[in-house]
Parts: sequence; structure tokens; C-alpha cells
Amino acid sequence: MDESDSRPTTATLRRSTATRVSKRAPALPLPIPEGKSPENINKYRKDLLHYLNYASQSQIQKLPSVGPKAGHSIITFRNLNGMLNDFETLKLVPGLRKNFHENFMKVNFLE
Repeated sequence: MDESDSRPTTATLRRSTATRVSKRAPALPLPIPEGKSPENINKYRKDLLHYLNYASQSQIQKLPSVGPKAGHSIITFRNLNGMLNDFETLKLVPGLRKNFHENFMKVNFLE
């Protein structure tokens, strides 16, 4: 291989792949609602639903009670059926545990 050859070397390819893989999704933009006022709770519910509709799988997995399987199921359901209209729609997502909806609502301060 001479110096005029501009093809990337194996070491260069490994570095660029490692850089790509190490990037992480941004942290959750959802602050926990302060107080129990209806305005705060409604805004939090609206923001969380928006997050479920637009976040990537890795971002959704950062929510409490959502693992890789649940994140994948939610993304697949969303891609096939469109956006989630409300949290009750989570009950229709195939592949989620029976008690997923109840647990999700509880740990995300929605009940």
C-alpha cells in the first residue's frame, strides 16, 4: 500500500465505529411534576405522551419501567399504527406485560 492510496485503514474504521456507538441519547427532558396541582400533572402527562410519540427506542428505555423489549414494542406499535393518542393506548401494544400499563402509570407519577 503506497502513500497515495486514500482508503481508510482498519484502525481508522474501528475508531470511527467506536465513536458512533458511544454516542448516547439525550437525558430525559421531563422534569418530575412539582406539587400535585392539576396544571402541573396535565402538563407532565402531555409532555410524557409527546415523548412516547417522538423519542427513539433508547430514549424511551430511559423511562422508569421501560426496558429493551417494551421500548421495541412501543416503537414498533407506533410505526405501524401511528401516534399514541393517550396512555390507554399502551394497553393495546402487543408484547408488553399484562401489568405494564398499571406499573408504567404508577412509577411515572401518572396515577
